[in-house]
Amino acid sequence: MAPAVYPDLNQPSVPSFKIPPRSASMEGNEVYEAARVGDLERVKILVAQNTGVDKETALRSAAGEGRLDVVKYLVEQERADVDARDYVGESALIRAADRGTCIPPSEIEPVDFTQNDSNDAGYNRVKWLKADASVKIFSSDSYGSAVTDLLRHPNVVNTYGVCGVLPELKLRVCEYASQRFLTDHYTTVERATLWKHLHNAAVGLLYLHEKGVVHGDLRCNNILIGADGIAKLAKFGQTCLVTASSPDDLERWQSPEILKGHPPSYESDIYSLGMCILEAVNGRAPWGDEWA
Repeated sequence: MAPAVYPDLNQPSVPSFKIPPRSASMEGNEVYEAARVGDLERVKILVAQNTGVDKETALRSAAGEGRLDVVKYLVEQERADVDARDYVGESALIRAADRGTCIPPSEIEPVDFTQNDSNDAGYNRVKWLKADASVKIFSSDSYGSAVTDLLRHPNVVNTYGVCGVLPELKLRVCEYASQRFLTDHYTTVERATLWKHLHNAAVGLLYLHEKGVVHGDLRCNNILIGADGIAKLAKFGQTCLVTASSPDDLERWQSPEILKGHPPSYESDIYSLGMCILEAVNGRAPWGDEWA
């Protein structure tokens, strides 16, 4: 039998474990927290140490807390994708909108106010937190209406918040629909795609009605197509836009009761949706040349 071996009690014991390497999840949590509290220098260090860090998650964190300097760094220097969404479908802009309805003017960068990107729908293109967005101009007495229109749905042009640029004027900051109007797609898409857009519009209208909102001005020029190819309703609720005027032939899409002086209703919206379908399928405005 081999003799027993006993440890030398005079020698200090040394633990036989190793410190585990830092995991990607640990570094991801650190950059998320640094972005959330606005520690720009810490964010830069963590990103430099690990090029595979989840920059989009950090971007959403910074946007949700209004850390504009971190947002600018991640987008401009690290090329973080402002349109990337998390597992529940939220982007950096949606996170930013969730922090409140008031958007500081410092976060808005004009792109082109000399040309209206959405015709009489009344939108102008801007950058908000380095992402494409649109704005509509309101008088100060319609501020409450603009704020209450913070509706979220894939088939509605989403409102992110309101920016007060002057005491008498407010900017309603909205989703940017890069593919413009449904009217621009009559002859450029397959008939099945056109019907898909019309179905999107119907679903968006159903959502508005479920939220107690009457659109009141539904026509194909107020159905916009987003970068994702999804149709979205714009200019709903008939808020007081001070820079746009209604077209002279608006009555083409209006129901008989509206023409008799009654206020817009769910039923009149359905009638207008029917006129939109006729317009899209025929490729021309309702009633054609017969309108006087």
